[in-house]
Amino acid sequence: NEGALLPLAKTGTKVALIGPFASGTQDLLGAWSLFPGQSAPVGIDQGLRAALGDAASLTVTRGSNVESLLPGGIEAAVAAARQADVVVLAIGEGERMSGESRSRADIGLPLVQQALAEAVAATGKPIVVLLSNGRAMALPPVVRDARAILVTWFLGVQTGHAIADVLFGDFNPSGRLPVSFPQAAGQVPYY
Repeated sequence: NEGALLPLAKTGTKVALIGPFASGTQDLLGAWSLFPGQSAPVGIDQGLRAALGDAASLTVTRGSNVESLLPGGIEAAVAAARQADVVVLAIGEGERMSGESRSRADIGLPLVQQALAEAVAATGKPIVVLLSNGRAMALPPVVRDARAILVTWFLGVQTGHAIADVLFGDFNPSGRLPVSFPQAAGQVPYY
């Protein structure tokens, strides 16, 4: 949380929520999505809108899918970032990328999301990264250099509200991770 960027102000701040996890609820449960009968999670955009109250304070742009481009997505994300005071970048692993029997040779951020992060960072706007993941990941410099990083894991049905509580200071997390994050996959296992 460099420069005390967090908590964000609930009023007077234009927030651009960008990334494949910015809207909708797919992938928010991670590997736990295989259990039938669960309630749909609260989306990150829904949680932020409820916390802000003023819908005009928040713009939501996907920018990319988890592992594929969206036509014009990165350009739309850059435009949204330029109009905002702060960018909340919702990136990470999809539900089929983590969990039992889902090993990955590369535990880094999918390349399309890395390109999205680099394009948004080039605007110079302060960035808060929301990292949805089920494992420690090797993060590229553009993500490590963000002013604030929240490792949100796969939070469950109250994802949007939980993230909003932390972003806007209604809850103060411990600031500690239960695992070490490697610089590259070759450093694993870490504990």
